[in-house]
Parts: sequence; structure tokens; C-alpha cells
Amino acid sequence: GETDIKAFPVLKYDIKKTEYNDDDSVKTAEVDTMQLLSAIKTTDGIVLDSGTLEVGEYNKYSFKLWMDYDANDDYQNSHFKGNLKIVGNQIK
Repeated sequence: GETDIKAFPVLKYDIKKTEYNDDDSVKTAEVDTMQLLSAIKTTDGIVLDSGTLEVGEYNKYSFKLWMDYDANDDYQNSHFKGNLKIVGNQIK
């Protein structure tokens, strides 16, 4: 079964995004979304980004997941399973 993220209120995540032009120049700066994983309000997941890339453009993402520094001993020897799903569609 799937892991209930509400059962892990001590997990934090951070996603950073950088958009690039076809000449490898930075199009937009990184966006930082650091927060508690349990703050996600849906069990169906969350859309962290969407949009359209032109020919030659690309995005780079960095995803980090960690246990909060203030987590108590109740979370030792716990296991968290999750999925990261990336979906792309060609529209032209």
C-alpha cells in the first residue's frame, strides 16, 4: 500500500527549479518550495510544476527529502515509501 504522509509529520522536502533557454542560458531563477511533507493537503499527490517548453528549452529540478532536526525518537527505525512521478506530453 501507499504510505500515509500524515504519519510522518517530521519529513521536510525541498524542490528547486531552474529554466534554461536553448543556448543553455538561465531563463528564470530557481524556485524554492521547502516545507513539511505533511502540509500537502491531498492523498492524490500534488502538481509541483506544469507548463510548456519550446524546442531546445529545458528545466532542471532538484528534489531533497529529509527528517526534521527536531524529530523525536518515535521516528527511529521507521520507513517511508513514496513515489515521484514525472509526466510529459508532446503537444506539437
